[in-house]
Amino acid sequence: MSEMRERVARALAQTNHARDWDHMTEAGKSWWRTEAAAAIVAMREPTQAMADAGAIETSSEEDAIECWIAMINEALK
Repeated sequence: MSEMRERVARALAQTNHARDWDHMTEAGKSWWRTEAAAAIVAMREPTQAMADAGAIETSSEEDAIECWIAMINEALK
């Protein structure tokens, strides 16, 4: 599992006032990791504003989108 997915899972659990991560059952952690994956998948396709912002930093909007998708895919591993 990726470090980012774990970070998102912990953040979601904290935001939803779940038990402290270190005291959570493995089943509880697994549930939050699944929720984290769903949140990350929802971000896989950047918005137009994100693509425009990325294009400023790269050679083209297409490059920015490809880079973003590759990063999100890595977060989902």
